Amino acid sequence: MWTTPLAPIPSKAAIGKLNLEQVGANLQVRFVPPKRLSSITLLFPEPMQGSGEFCAHPGFPLSVRVRVAETGGTSIIDELVTKDQMQWTSWHHDPSLLLMLHGWLGEHLNRDREYDLTVTVDSAVADLGQADVFLHWMDGGYVWGRETQKLQLTRRSTE
Repeated sequence: MWTTPLAPIPSKAAIGKLNLEQVGANLQVRFVPPKRLSSITLLFPEPMQGSGEFCAHPGFPLSVRVRVAETGGTSIIDELVTKDQMQWTSWHHDPSLLLMLHGWLGEHLNRDREYDLTVTVDSAVADLGQADVFLHWMDGGYVWGRETQKLQLTRRSTE
């Protein structure tokens, strides 16, 4: 009974900031993924028009490229995420956008390997400023408590 799984518990960690006003701005991290790594969100510091309409797309033409590669260089994910593949979420206290990749982020990642993640602004939007970038995953919930995981960041860089 003590190992009976309950509903998974959402977890998140900030991995850096991304300047959404500059084409080519990027955030690079090297990380070891937690179990059930699911998604990436962009968190804005101030309320924004339309952000309360959860699951709606943003009204501005932002696009970012998400790349995940093994440290040896083999590309695993390389997707251009346009505004039609973003949606407002209630996952943070302030407005946040979910970057909807094809499938869960960790679907093709191995927990005992390091990966390089790069998020690059492809189409910038004036007056958006900097957004905090978060990775999200699901911790296990059990009768005896929570299986808490930590995201291991081994390198971080913002340009």
